[in-house]
Amino acid sequence: MTKRNIENLRIIYLDQFTLSNMVGEASEKWSEIKRLLFENYKSGKILCPFSLEFYAENTGLKKEKAKLIESEFSTLTGGYCFKPEIAIYCQEIVSKIRGNRITKKTYLAEKENSIFEPYENRFEELKNLNNEFSENVIKASEESNQMAVEFQHVKLEKQIKDELFESLIKENIEDFVNRLNNLIKRNSLIPEDTETSLGQMESWIDSILYLLITKHRMRLKEFIKLRNFIKSQGFSRFPALDIRFRIFSLISVNKKKTMPNDAIDIKRISTGFSISDIFITDKQRKSEIVELKFSEKYKTKVYSGTKLDLDLIIEELGKIKNYTQ
Repeated sequence: MTKRNIENLRIIYLDQFTLSNMVGEASEKWSEIKRLLFENYKSGKILCPFSLEFYAENTGLKKEKAKLIESEFSTLTGGYCFKPEIAIYCQEIVSKIRGNRITKKTYLAEKENSIFEPYENRFEELKNLNNEFSENVIKASEESNQMAVEFQHVKLEKQIKDELFESLIKENIEDFVNRLNNLIKRNSLIPEDTETSLGQMESWIDSILYLLITKHRMRLKEFIKLRNFIKSQGFSRFPALDIRFRIFSLISVNKKKTMPNDAIDIKRISTGFSISDIFITDKQRKSEIVELKFSEKYKTKVYSGTKLDLDLIIEELGKIKNYTQ
């Protein structure tokens, strides 16, 4: 497959909800969206990369449908996929600390046949990985989900909800800064585990720091710079982390449980939203994105599967089709 200059292409993110609606006997509107996507891809105007979450989540479908979705839409990826979540967090951090330019290749990588193809041969392996991920989400969300159950009937005024939301963001910032302080003080990373009733969980912050040390060779002075930056500005200049923390905090404030499918959706949004020109997802995820004003912040148009939004997607794809430089 001939690789394209992705910096000149518009990125359109298609999540599991979107792909499932376009496969097989799709409705008239979804069929039109599918037609326009392929026309715009063939004319060299768009790219629709898959993510690792797509390959894992797709195994939750019947094998025949999963294979059909992958085979029908893999062409639109142009041979590219989103990098793993942790890798993108690290890329954003390194780029900011070292003054490197953020480009589409910060988030995208060329697909490797050994990882993704043939998809059918790796279906069961990916399914097992997805099951393992689901178990880890249940572990990690145990405390917050219990609180959601206990407080689900407690009505909070908007001011209280706003204050709680900001306190959760502040807590996430402090957790990250504290792990950086420990690393800086010892000049080495000593991993910490989170204790749950279902066992110990490796700190995901440590996973980021480990990759920054081993792959990106960040030095002590760079970790000090990162610590000071996060301490003063939070995650405002790291889109993936900013999106991740804000959606999880919103879910907590709204007293909703975090289920495995929620965690996958948040992975998708945190890694793919800021780089995308158009992001198509389900109604609930769009509502959260709108409430958090991510579209304005990252200049990304977000749509769901409502009748109005489907018409708007068709209109937007039509504009791309007719656009000439």
